[in-house]
Amino acid sequence: MPKKPIKQGYKIYGLADHGYIYNWIWSSREKGLQKMILHPTLTNTGSLVRNLALSLPRRYLTIYLDNYFTSVPLFSELRACGFGIVGTIRPHKQFPPELSAIKNRFAKKLEWNTLLAAVVEDMLCLAWQDNSIVLCLSNVHTVDKAEDFREKERKRPAKTSTNGRIVREVFGNLPIKELKIPSFINDYN
Repeated sequence: MPKKPIKQGYKIYGLADHGYIYNWIWSSREKGLQKMILHPTLTNTGSLVRNLALSLPRRYLTIYLDNYFTSVPLFSELRACGFGIVGTIRPHKQFPPELSAIKNRFAKKLEWNTLLAAVVEDMLCLAWQDNSIVLCLSNVHTVDKAEDFREKERKRPAKTSTNGRIVREVFGNLPIKELKIPSFINDYN
């Protein structure tokens, strides 16, 4: 940023709920991550998430993460620490290759609400067709019971939406419609 008052940039990774930040860890380009305990089986980013989670006053909570942080080893470690974890995920080596391939090859070809799942190390790995394929990882959800799906009011995507045609068919002429979607997506939004 040319007019930034200082040349040094900082990032703050926060643990938040309902608009309140409970704890945070800072990072800077010059000094790196703040001093913290590094877990031997996790990346620095995974260790950062683990440290923030362990700073909570209680366990047996479900934490929702952005795809920047999600990985099978992190989810396994946090489950061992007593946390449920859910998050979108980018394809990587621990994620089932068949689900990653679906995102790359069929993102615009599957019917809306197509759901594919695989289990890796007791983690539920999912590919769900919304406007595009959403890849998710969860250690608290299932997809084999009726209660694993919930009704959610959704807005019809605009005609100019990149992959909107996939979903627009479901709406017909209605601008808003109650649609049954996987609960992990409903919980995440």
